[in-house]
Amino acid sequence: IPQPVLFNFQKLPTNQVTNLGVPYDYRSVMHYGARDFSTNGQITVQTLDTNFQNIIGRAPGLSFRDIRLANAMYNCAGSCPAMNCPGEGFVGKDCQCKCPTNDPNNPIQNCVGTAASTTTTAAPPTSAPTKDCSDMNMYCSYWAGQGYCETSRYMMMYCKESCRICNAAKRCEDMGQSCGLLQQRGFCSVNFFRNYMQANCAATCGFCRAGELLAADGSPLNKASILESASALLMLAVVAVWRIL
Repeated sequence: IPQPVLFNFQKLPTNQVTNLGVPYDYRSVMHYGARDFSTNGQITVQTLDTNFQNIIGRAPGLSFRDIRLANAMYNCAGSCPAMNCPGEGFVGKDCQCKCPTNDPNNPIQNCVGTAASTTTTAAPPTSAPTKDCSDMNMYCSYWAGQGYCETSRYMMMYCKESCRICNAAKRCEDMGQSCGLLQQRGFCSVNFFRNYMQANCAATCGFCRAGELLAADGSPLNKASILESASALLMLAVVAVWRIL
C-alpha cells in the first residue's frame, strides 16, 4: 500500500467508531475492494467473513445500510411520529418504514410498522452560536461527551461549539494526512479547492507558518500583534488615570 494512502487503512478501536446502530456493511458502496491500492496485486482488505471477500468493493450503488446510515446521520425522520419497524427497518423521511430487499440494484422497500408512544420534554431556549463558533455536525455534542475533543482533529475544526474552543487560539498545522500529495498535484493553487486546502492543509500550502499561533479568524497571532495589543491597552490605562487625576 503506498504511504500517502496508508492512513485509509488505520485500525480504530470500537470506542472511537460511531455506527449509529447500523451493523457493519460488506455491501456498502463506500467499502474498499479486496485489492484496492495494492502495489503487488495482493489482497489489501481481508474480510473476517470469508463469504464476502469477493463481494466488497463491487456495490452497484447504495446498499440498504448505506441509506439507513445516511438517514440516521441527517435525522431525515425527525418530524415523523415514532414508529417500530420490523428487523433492520427504519423510518424514512416520508414517515414510512423502510426494509431491505435481496436485490442490490433496488435495496429498499416500504414495509409495515407499528406506532410507538413516546414522551418529549421541551428544551430551554439557547442563544444561536456565531458563525465562527458553531457545530458543523449534528453528532458533535455526543462525540464531545465521549471525549473526542481531546483526540480528534476533526472535532477541533467542525465541533468548536461542543468542544468549547471557539475563542481559543489555534496553531497553523495540517489537518489532513495527504497534504503533501495534494500540494504536489497543485491543489493549493486551484481556486476551486482553496477553501478546503486552507482549512485542512494550511501549513503545507504556505497559508501560514507551521506551528504559528492563529487567532479565531485565522490571522497570525504573533509577538508583534500581542505587543501592539498590550501597548494599546497600556495607553488606554494611562489616559484613564490621567482623566481621573
